[in-house]
Amino acid sequence: MKLPLLFSSLKRLVFTAVLFVAPLSLKAANRDLDGDGKPNSIDSDVDNDGLENGRDRNVDGGRSRSGRTKGRYLGDRLTNGSKGELDIDADGDKDDSDLEDDIDGDRKHDDSLREDDIDGDGLDDDSLREDDIDGDGLEDDADEEDDIDGDGLDDDSIDEEDTDGDGLNDDSTEEDDTDGDGFDDGIEDDDDDGDGFDDEDDTDDDGDGVEDEDEVVAIDPAVVGDGNAPAALTGISYEFAEGDDPETQILNFTSPTAGDKVEGVGTDAFTYVYAPSVTTAEVTVTYEPGDYDLFTFDFATGGFIRERYKDSLLERTRDGNFRILVP
Repeated sequence: MKLPLLFSSLKRLVFTAVLFVAPLSLKAANRDLDGDGKPNSIDSDVDNDGLENGRDRNVDGGRSRSGRTKGRYLGDRLTNGSKGELDIDADGDKDDSDLEDDIDGDRKHDDSLREDDIDGDGLDDDSLREDDIDGDGLEDDADEEDDIDGDGLDDDSIDEEDTDGDGLNDDSTEEDDTDGDGFDDGIEDDDDDGDGFDDEDDTDDDGDGVEDEDEVVAIDPAVVGDGNAPAALTGISYEFAEGDDPETQILNFTSPTAGDKVEGVGTDAFTYVYAPSVTTAEVTVTYEPGDYDLFTFDFATGGFIRERYKDSLLERTRDGNFRILVP
């Protein structure tokens, strides 16, 4: 084949590949509403109107305050809570997409404890006035709404651990409003998990994916040791279970600063910092820089709270019970 013909064929092939691949892989990376060089997916002020995304009631629409677009109105005129607004932060991922983990672009993960207004409409997610937590145009208690917090997981999925995206596990003892509708579970609310089925007809009231009759507590609450936090952890192993998870995990403290966590057949080495205080203690367990757990153990009750951090940002909070593992 002659070189010019080969070159022409290759160009045609590359062009065809770009047509089919680019929309899938480059759509988010290339979106830059205000032309400041920062893709919308990482821009803290998408429309350059002087309001950071977390305070802007129309994240992707406003009058530009500076740069080459100064004075121009950029984007749409749909407020974040508008039923017609399908991509609040204009990052290329629809608000109800499995890939969208920060709907309003405020740099807070939708499942984070720090995120109290997922769709950035100015209403707290647990407000009685907030009837569409993820801003997808479907009311939270609508029959068609199967993903209240917009995290890509169906509310009745066994993988959905936090239905309303408030950072509290659905089966946490601290979670008193599973579906985030502003009504306390089992007191004011007759549909705790917001799945459209009354609790009396629902076989999984809390929507954690475990049938109510199969709910178990792997470790019963009880005083640990003498009820006081030990002076040091070296040589001690604690077994713990989160919520009604039937699986337990083990923390082995093998030295004053190191140990390993056993979960199933996997083992993760860690370093730790221990801070005891009478009947409670905080243990920061670090697996790698920015990836760590902060445990708060209560030895008088046998309960604990686990705050999980990823990239130094709070990812989720869980609680449960623990006990000393006797060899």
